Amino acid sequence: MELGLRYDMRAPDFGAPIADLYSAALEQCAWADSLGFDAVHVAEHHGTEDGYLPSSLVFCSAVAARTQRIGLQPSALLVTLHDPLRLAEDLAVIDILSGGGRLNVVAGIGYLEREFEMFGVDFATRARTFETKIDVLRTALRGEPFEYEGRTVVVSPAPLGDGPTISIGGSAPPSARRAARLGLPYVPTSRELYELYEEELAKAGKPAPAPFRNHTPTFVHLAEDPERALAVVGPHVMHTSNMYARWAMSRSDAANGNYRPMTSLDQVRQDPDIWIITPEECLSRLEGFGEHDELRFHPLFGGLDPDESWESLRLFEDRVLPKLIANGSFTKT
Repeated sequence: MELGLRYDMRAPDFGAPIADLYSAALEQCAWADSLGFDAVHVAEHHGTEDGYLPSSLVFCSAVAARTQRIGLQPSALLVTLHDPLRLAEDLAVIDILSGGGRLNVVAGIGYLEREFEMFGVDFATRARTFETKIDVLRTALRGEPFEYEGRTVVVSPAPLGDGPTISIGGSAPPSARRAARLGLPYVPTSRELYELYEEELAKAGKPAPAPFRNHTPTFVHLAEDPERALAVVGPHVMHTSNMYARWAMSRSDAANGNYRPMTSLDQVRQDPDIWIITPEECLSRLEGFGEHDELRFHPLFGGLDPDESWESLRLFEDRVLPKLIANGSFTKT
């Protein structure tokens, strides 16, 4: 199995101060790197009321400077909203800063219309814009001169080696078909979408992809007393889940599949994708995890106090991770 962290840096008014959250996030990334975690997943949205991280690449650059080997995964990087040449330059620099081979970009098309309005990008033609920018991005990252909008351009310096990996992210069927057509790796929100991707690749006579990597639960928090932790953590879970669910409902073809509207702590307690559990229960649930599964922590979920977050991570380090290593479930690389 793999181990990962995820950050979207939401900082609602009832949560921890935003400066404390950013400081804690970098400390936690360094901690995870030292323990052999596989990846840091970094989200992107714009103009939100709770300060959702708008600049995932700046965040990844800071993580690169604090770590040695952990993978850096902007997920999803909303390529449609960015200038592709400027984006390629930023990715090349992060690739170099991180030593090469650590950057895996999950490119997203975007689904919140207000974000497109914010950047003056036409929402109705976003699919065509996205694919055009992906093509420019892939070409630019080769570090060679090419023709772009009637002029010769080049991204310099070039990334190291093969440069960043570009994957397609998505939460709706068109993203699966797009990834297959473009011949790119696919990182969807569900196994069903990945199966559609596999079918589309097979129809086109393209090689079978790597196995689907599952990353449930949505949120895991370890505590000696889960009921006490639920009272503390629950409001942060509800805040995040409700906002994602509301965003998903804004369009019929976009979804954050594991997020549901919540109005009570009892709903948090009963949600199968929310784990607020003891270390022993965590070990029990992980018995079914295999080599294609990832346990992904979202430590600062909804602006959770860093001290509460660290308590959970330390319990994992002290009481879960050693047993995962001992039984061969996790191998530090």
